[in-house]
Amino acid sequence: MPSHRTPAVLLLLPALLAGGACAGSASAQVTDDFINSGQALGGNSYSMEVVLGDLDGDGDLDAIDANTLVQPNLVWTNDGNGSFTETQVLNGSIGDDQSHSVALGDLDGDGDLDIMFGNNGNNTVWTNDGNGTFTDSGQALGETLSWGVALGDLDGDGDLDAMIANNGQPNTVWFNRPPCTADINADGFVNGEDLTILLADWGEPISKADLNEDGIVSGPDISVLLSLWNDCP
Repeated sequence: MPSHRTPAVLLLLPALLAGGACAGSASAQVTDDFINSGQALGGNSYSMEVVLGDLDGDGDLDAIDANTLVQPNLVWTNDGNGSFTETQVLNGSIGDDQSHSVALGDLDGDGDLDIMFGNNGNNTVWTNDGNGTFTDSGQALGETLSWGVALGDLDGDGDLDAMIANNGQPNTVWFNRPPCTADINADGFVNGEDLTILLADWGEPISKADLNEDGIVSGPDISVLLSLWNDCP
């Protein structure tokens, strides 16, 4: 009698189709392979961290290097095709800041990315003009050896605060507060010291004591100061 036995391959076909795989399928998987672009950024920099973000508002990712051993931090802008150009050397107001960490975020609420560096010493804030050029804000946050900086709205007021990881000292939290107009000496309080400065500059056309910005230190400035007495946020 002729054989009516079904070939084994036909019996296995439904299972193969249901499984969607066959022997040797692992070798057919597609992976992303990285290739060296050939760029050498920063020469012999002692870089501790790098962070990416659109610094100049052109829609691509630029880079910030945090460097140490008395080397400045660097801004690198992207041409849109992954080629980077050094566009700014960030030397702080206290010199090369011995940076160990860096974080990006809109710290002043103007819609662009600013920088906070965690340093060996005073941590620093750099504000962005929107085109990727940064200015040292002059703030010196703490006096520690900081290894990490993280930004987020810690107090629920809608702006970015900072938590800083320190070496050998307690970690610190810094709240982001708008500048207090009447705090003329920037000590965090509106009090008699500010009034003394205002009176010393009475009649001056250019002064921090011109609180209402009308071009002269006069009576209305005292009114502004008294309205905020002991009430600096």
